[in-house]
Amino acid sequence: MPVQAFNLIGCDAYGHLPVTDKLAVQFSARRSLTDLIDTPTYDKFFTRVFDDSQVAQEGNFYFYDFTGKLLYDINEKHKFRFSFININNLLDYTERDMDDDTEIQSALNQTNLSFGTSLKSDWTKKFTTFLNLYHTKYKLDAQNTSGNAEQILFQNNEVQETALKLNTNYIPNDNFNWLNGYQFTDTGIANETSVTQPPFESNARNVIKSHALFSELAFTSTDKKVYARGGLRLNYLENPGTFREYILEPRLSVNYAFTRHLKIQALGEFKSQATNQVIDLEQNFLGIEKRRWIVSDGENLPITKSKQASIGINYDHQNFYVGLEAFYKEVDGISTSTQGFQNQNQFNGEIGRYDVKGVEFLINKKTDDYSIWASYTYNLNNYTFSEVLPPNFPNNLDIRHTGTFATNLHFGKY
Repeated sequence: MPVQAFNLIGCDAYGHLPVTDKLAVQFSARRSLTDLIDTPTYDKFFTRVFDDSQVAQEGNFYFYDFTGKLLYDINEKHKFRFSFININNLLDYTERDMDDDTEIQSALNQTNLSFGTSLKSDWTKKFTTFLNLYHTKYKLDAQNTSGNAEQILFQNNEVQETALKLNTNYIPNDNFNWLNGYQFTDTGIANETSVTQPPFESNARNVIKSHALFSELAFTSTDKKVYARGGLRLNYLENPGTFREYILEPRLSVNYAFTRHLKIQALGEFKSQATNQVIDLEQNFLGIEKRRWIVSDGENLPITKSKQASIGINYDHQNFYVGLEAFYKEVDGISTSTQGFQNQNQFNGEIGRYDVKGVEFLINKKTDDYSIWASYTYNLNNYTFSEVLPPNFPNNLDIRHTGTFATNLHFGKY
């Protein structure tokens, strides 16, 4: 049955419509009303966001999104799904110069269209497959005018990705689960930039293709005290005309229960990433949307590679939980252009790394009437850039000590 809602910012609807015993349709949609009616709620939000800035009250924000899903059960063993989503966000605003009262306009428009299909097949009680195919397109068009109206920056960022993934899952008995698969991803990213003062134009498009084979074996002991999962992923990345690279990524997870309530867990994995987001200027578009997607080229922006490990112990009994975890992570192949620096190094594009290590403690007690928890995290997060002075300094996200305390209380119906 369709469900609808309305407030002073927008309206939304959701519905699930069974067509036959095997076929059903789901949909959802949202739309802002700010371009149709000017409500006190929107005015208050706008004033709070842009208070003490040079943005005039003429700014406008508009959005809509809708999704759809088709569910078709071919038979008891095969289930087909088709889904899509479309998103549109538009922001335009006027800034007023405090000296001569002139006005300048800037605009930002984001769209995203994605659709995909999947087929889940239970061939036997022990063997299943899952096939997934999708395509997505993201586009950003932006015009940013500087405060003195002397410089106008036009930017276009477009990302298109097509992917195919096939998983096979084999469960020979109650102790083992064997997962295998193949994944192909084709990602194309275009960036267009035009600046009026000083005159500058750039138009670049890059494509990265990824083939991955992976295998993972999970083991559960008969007494349920031991659970282990280990696997390997082999990636082949290709940026035509630039680089080709093989990357092997091991992953391991082990859980052991000393007792029914006291458990220890150890995790470790390698990962890689061939797409990143760069920041041109932190102040562009009021800092709201300043990141642009780009593809690794193997030199100016290498493939980002990470390795991380953690070990933790926890006690969970009669609604009382205590956990302690130590962690370490190292990320290589980052660039100063992706980290949001606002100094002399923000345009140089030096390549470096960062590492994070620390401990986290969590305690929680809950009953039918209340839930109370507290946590503490010690976090040491540092950059290393050999061509920057000094070469070692705290990460932009470095927060050494973080403490949290919270509670929920229930009194009757409140």
